[in-house]
Amino acid sequence: MRVVAPTFDEVQQFCLMLFIAGLDTVVNAMSFGVRGLALNAGLQSALREDPTLIPKVMEELLRRSGRFYKGLIKRADARFDQHLETQT
Repeated sequence: MRVVAPTFDEVQQFCLMLFIAGLDTVVNAMSFGVRGLALNAGLQSALREDPTLIPKVMEELLRRSGRFYKGLIKRADARFDQHLETQT
C-alpha cells in the first residue's frame, strides 16, 4: 500500500477545521459558564466579597459547562449493597 503525503492545502484546510471546531467548543463553554454565574446571585456576592475566588470559580464553571461534562462519575471498588445487609 502506497502512502501519499497530504498537500499543503489539505493540511491548511484540516488545521482550519480544527481551529473552528475548537472555537465553537470554547464559545459554548464560556457562554454557559457566564450564564451559570448570571443565574447565581449568591455566587456573585461571594465573588464580590472575595475576588481571590474568581480563578477557581471560573475553572469550575468552564469545567461544568463544557460540552463533554457528564456529571460526577464514581466507581465502586466493592459491592456496597452487602455492606447494607450486615448493618441492618
